[in-house]
Amino acid sequence: MKMMKELWSRQGGYREVLSTAFPLILGTSAWTLQQFVDRVFLTWYSPAAIAASMPAGILNFTFVSLFMGTVSYVTTFIHRGSFHSYIRALRSHHFQVHRPHP
Repeated sequence: MKMMKELWSRQGGYREVLSTAFPLILGTSAWTLQQFVDRVFLTWYSPAAIAASMPAGILNFTFVSLFMGTVSYVTTFIHRGSFHSYIRALRSHHFQVHRPHP
């Protein structure tokens, strides 16, 4: 039991990972629920509409997944509060590697 408490409370533990991942989980779940409800309504309309909704949903997800992936990657750095220090470190490294030699 003590080990589980330690895993939840330490830096980089389960609580921290869950607090970072929860908005992403919630956003993806909302998108999935929206797709499901839309398809339920389409079944009431016509069989042709529900047949066309699957390829359209896949195409929609193809375009959306690029932005979802980018946002989820950037959100990790923003949530941790280290995004600005990460950018500063990159700039510092870039200057050290690419500075002109006398």
